[in-house]
This record gives sequence, structure tokens and C-alpha cells, in this order.
Amino acid sequence: MATWLRIRLPGASCARGTPYAFWTHLSSRRNVLLYFQDGGGCWSYSTCVSHSGFFQDSLRSPDDPGLPERGILAFRNPANPFRGYSMIYIPYCTGDVHWGNHVQTYSDGHGHSLVIHHVGFANDRRVLSWVYKHFRAPARVFVTGCSAGSVGSAAFAPYVIRHYPQATVGQLGDSLAFVFPRPVDIVDGWRADRNLPRWITAVRALNPHRLAMADYYKAMARYYRTHGFAQFNYAEDAVQTRYWVALGGESAAFPAALDASVREIESHAANFHAYFAPGGEHCVLPLDRFNRTRVGGVRLSEWVTKLARGRPVSSVRPN
Repeated sequence: MATWLRIRLPGASCARGTPYAFWTHLSSRRNVLLYFQDGGGCWSYSTCVSHSGFFQDSLRSPDDPGLPERGILAFRNPANPFRGYSMIYIPYCTGDVHWGNHVQTYSDGHGHSLVIHHVGFANDRRVLSWVYKHFRAPARVFVTGCSAGSVGSAAFAPYVIRHYPQATVGQLGDSLAFVFPRPVDIVDGWRADRNLPRWITAVRALNPHRLAMADYYKAMARYYRTHGFAQFNYAEDAVQTRYWVALGGESAAFPAALDASVREIESHAANFHAYFAPGGEHCVLPLDRFNRTRVGGVRLSEWVTKLARGRPVSSVRPN
């Protein structure tokens, strides 16, 4: 039986310059799962300093891809909708939600500084170059990830769709809607503006100094109307709430802001759908609860299966 294989990428690095690699489980040439790893984010000296608790700055282990083989990554589980897919596990260790392409120096204002390689997008493009070489014409590609990987999946979905114009490509962001009490500047520090899919006219019109993720999703989904886009969120996600508070928001205001962001996308893009589960947990796809989650009579695993196959779904919320 095939196993996970670790592939080193020369020239790629983590936040503090340590080596980078990705993992593959090769099976089908027709069906491919691209999974972007979680790992937080940082944007200042205090959030990027070692042991800040805001982000992962290196690969979790040089010998283990960090895959307990649960949820959608459990390729031996007959209930997994992606069993039989080739899986590409794209690690994350750069503090930029897979979107950056810049080496930034941060200072605390008291003579201390640190250098962070915000090169997540550059790393991931190297991974995708490998994918494009080894999978010439897949029929289905599902682009997903949890937490920071949720943003990574949205950042790269347009690139994957453009490269595979004949494939059914779906995107699902798990547990990071990138909703904050103020618009986000993705230029300062990360230089993520360099990596926006500028062939999409509505994306070119966005202000990267004041980015709202709902506007990005609307632009992407309306441009690619024949492809499906989606988000999964816990309604009171504690991790997302922590970042909301770190950027100046009141914790009690987060659930309403999250719901408003998702509804904003739904109201402008018929091919975008959301699945909300009650509670304050964070991430579902790589965990055992993926197979147990059911809201309003709709089992999450069945809902995701339809998304991956390009079938119609409806948004799901607790009653």
C-alpha cells in the first residue's frame, strides 16, 4: 500500500530560514486533493517573536508529516470521500497564511529586531510546479485546508483553475474566514499583493491595504461561476476569535461579524456556500469529528463529497 512520501524543495524555507518540504500520497492520476496546512500567522515583532504562540515557524518534524491520518487525510478509511485520491499535503511555517513573498525585518522599538521569511506563497508555488508536472490532466482537483490553510486554499484556487481549465475544481476553506474588526493590509510585511490573481478584473480593483476577505471571495467566485467555493466554520470559533481580539475587536462581536462576512459572499455569488456548526472548536477536515459532524440533518462528509464532485449543495446553519 502506498504511504506518505516526503519531498524536499531546494530554495524553499520556513520563517526563520530552516528547510522546507512537502508530503505526497500518490494514488489516482485523475483525482487530486491539495491540502494546505494550518499554523497561525504573524504581522509584528510581538506576534512573530519565538514562542509568541501566534504561528508555527518550522516543520513540525523532519521525519513525520504530522498526519495522524484522520478526517479527509485518512486514505485507508472507506468513509473518506477522498479515499483513492492522490493527496498533496502542503506544510506551512511562514506566518503569512500561505500568501506572502517577502523577507521582513520587525523591530520592537527598543533595539531588538528579527527577520521573518514570509515566503509561504513562494514555497507553495514550488509545490504546485511539482503537482503540475506529475498530474497533467486530472478530472477533479479539490483545494482545501484548515485555519491558515483555509486562506491558502482561497489564494491558490484561481491558479489551479487556470492551470486545469478542463477539470472540476472545488475550493473549501476550513475555519479561517479571515474576518477582522478592520480591513487587513496584506502589503505591509507579507507583500501578498504580489500574489493576487490579477487576471480577475474585480481582484485588480481591490485595495490590498484594506482587504476584506468577503470581497476577494466574491471576485473569485463570480469570475469562475462554473466552479464551487465554500467555507466551513464553527459559529464561535475560539481560535478565530483570538485573532479578532488581537486586532482590536471585542470577542462577543466575532460570531455576528463572521456570519455577516459569509452572508455577504452568499448574496453575491450563487456558487459559494457555507456550512456552520455550533460551538467554539477550530478546524474539522483533518480530525475524526469530520465524519461525525451533522447539522440540520446534513452530514458534513456528504456535503463535502458533493462539493468535490461538482454537485449542487445548499448552505447549512444550525436551527
